Amino acid sequence: MRLHLKLICALVMGILVLAGCSSKHPNVVEMGKVKHIEVLEAQKSRQNGFLVIKVAVENTSRYNQNINYRFQWLDDQGFPVGKEETWKSKLIYGKQSTYINSIAPVTQAVDFRIEIQEP
Repeated sequence: MRLHLKLICALVMGILVLAGCSSKHPNVVEMGKVKHIEVLEAQKSRQNGFLVIKVAVENTSRYNQNINYRFQWLDDQGFPVGKEETWKSKLIYGKQSTYINSIAPVTQAVDFRIEIQEP
C-alpha cells in the first residue's frame, strides 16, 4: 500500500514538473516550425479604450533571425474583431531580446493572438 502511494505521488510530481517546463505561451501560434525564437512574456494594458500589447521575444541562436508576425484581435467571447492584419517582418539579432508592440484597431478587443512564422 505504501509503495503504491509513493508511486502515485512520484507520478503526479513528474507530471507537474513536465507541465511547468512548457515554453508555449497561450497567445502564441507558431505557423510552421519557428526555430530559436522564444516568447518570454506578453503584457496587456489599455490606452484610451484600446488594447495595447507588448510581447517579449528572444533569439536563442547566435545568428540573426528574421520572423514574420501578425496579431489577431479577439472579443470577450474569443471571436476575431477588426480586420485581419497583414504580416509584418522583424529582424532579431543573435542572442537578442526585443519587444513586438501593437495596439488593437477596435475598442471591442479584449484579448489577442500573435501568429509567428519564419519567412
